[in-house]
Amino acid sequence: MWLDDIRVVAAECGFAATVKAVETVIDAGRTIDRAAIATCARRVLEGKGSSGGQDPKHHDEYMEGRA
Repeated sequence: MWLDDIRVVAAECGFAATVKAVETVIDAGRTIDRAAIATCARRVLEGKGSSGGQDPKHHDEYMEGRA
């Protein structure tokens, strides 16, 4: 059940990030499941928002030894 998924992710990532993740998953028209919620919540916690994607700037910094 998706309420159990929300509870588990909230215990790991916090309630605020989980709420934002669920909102994003619903808005995207995706199925609410633990994996989708957890992935999105982790992105929110990392400050990357909820849209995902890669930041090429981080890759460049890493390759230049600045990361």
